[in-house]
Amino acid sequence: MAINKQALHFQKRKDKFLSNPKLWEKYISLLYENRDVRILGAYFNQKLIGYAIAYEIEGRFSFHLQHIDRDYSTYYPMSGLLYAMINQLLTEHERIAISDGIESFSPMPSLNKFKRYMRFSRVPITRVYVVNPVFLALLKLVIAYYVVVLGKRKLHHPLLQKVVSLYQGHRLLTRMLKKAENSCVGERAIDERTEIHQSEKVTLK
Repeated sequence: MAINKQALHFQKRKDKFLSNPKLWEKYISLLYENRDVRILGAYFNQKLIGYAIAYEIEGRFSFHLQHIDRDYSTYYPMSGLLYAMINQLLTEHERIAISDGIESFSPMPSLNKFKRYMRFSRVPITRVYVVNPVFLALLKLVIAYYVVVLGKRKLHHPLLQKVVSLYQGHRLLTRMLKKAENSCVGERAIDERTEIHQSEKVTLK
């Protein structure tokens, strides 16, 4: 629990399953009982200083949770967990496909370098974000200010790049939802026309 709470505090987020003792015990027990889930812990002097959870779906593995006690970060428990978990899976399956999730917003060169050594490769993906309407209006004002007042040369600022990424991700999500909605409307219209034709045929009989 201490590792979970430390991780949530560092990430500035809340998660009842990670912070509530009863919910965490129930959650982790269910994972332990699932044969498609792998749980590995890192220990120092019999003290748990990190853990990693991976699961398998349709022959592909993905890391689910990876947290460490940051008081022991100088021992690189996360790198050890990644190395041990991957080699354990390779021993069992000889060849695996495994994902360690999407890359962090903030640069993490040492971790990314380690992943390359572990033969991870980057795969292009599209990120979408759900943005609160009030916060979205603020994003637009910030972007407009930098573009109109300060000029496009200021767009290379790391913080502004994050703001632009959030805005672009929200626009992509909006477009995808509209496209899906239009597709559903089109399918319903086709179904209705089909029903009409079928009822006409029945009437003719």
